[in-house]
Amino acid sequence: MKELLDLDSKEVILLMKETGLAATSVEQGLNALRKANFSNKKLYYHSFFLLSIGIERILKLVIIVNSIVKNDKLPENNELKIYGHNLMELFSKVTSEIRPSDYFLRQDDQYLSILGFLSDFAQNSRYFNLDTLSGKNKGVDPLHEWHKIQTVIKARHCKIKLSEFELAIIESLNNNAIFRFRNESDNPINTATEYVIEGKLADQIQGYSVQYIYKIINYLVTILIERSNEKHMLPVYQEFFLLFRNPSMKDIEVRRKKDWSRI
Repeated sequence: MKELLDLDSKEVILLMKETGLAATSVEQGLNALRKANFSNKKLYYHSFFLLSIGIERILKLVIIVNSIVKNDKLPENNELKIYGHNLMELFSKVTSEIRPSDYFLRQDDQYLSILGFLSDFAQNSRYFNLDTLSGKNKGVDPLHEWHKIQTVIKARHCKIKLSEFELAIIESLNNNAIFRFRNESDNPINTATEYVIEGKLADQIQGYSVQYIYKIINYLVTILIERSNEKHMLPVYQEFFLLFRNPSMKDIEVRRKKDWSRI
């Protein structure tokens, strides 16, 4: 398509807008997830909305670019619309038809569990609270489902050790303070001991949660960029996803990073 070589064409302008929307959605989604915890649950919802939107749009951009490379034309609207917000079906199409090899995500069920969770959130559970309040009672609480994913991450990666100073503070708080919190599964956190342990674990869990999702995004962005480069088309997708194409970024740096809108 000659239009995809012209920076002023309406097709390139629209693709730039869409790519910018996808990029900022996953960036802000990771920011929110990294800061979320049992005492700030609103950030979970914020992250789920943004990540599901951003990943869906990246997947659809891959399909668009693939159609241009293979058929020299943009896909018909129905080719994209048929998938709706089903990230799993979109992901299956991309991995089976566009990148059937080196599919490392299949080597670890946790990646597909996370992607399946975001797919269900996009299609169903994002309205769980309102549906349940209005008597529809459909589906499951997304925070409860996310807590299951966190439980796997905690078992795999997380451990804490309290210092003597921390133990002394906890003992003092247990004797002089009242705690009334609930974790992501709505189980009560009623003591200083539980509060401190849950807080320390939350920082580790969120770091690893970001790492898993970062690798999914990195995988999809790599496909998008490599496929578009086959025809040297515009826009230049790597310019929108600089943080997701950094080969020198180590896992520990991904876990520690708290602002994905800055390099």
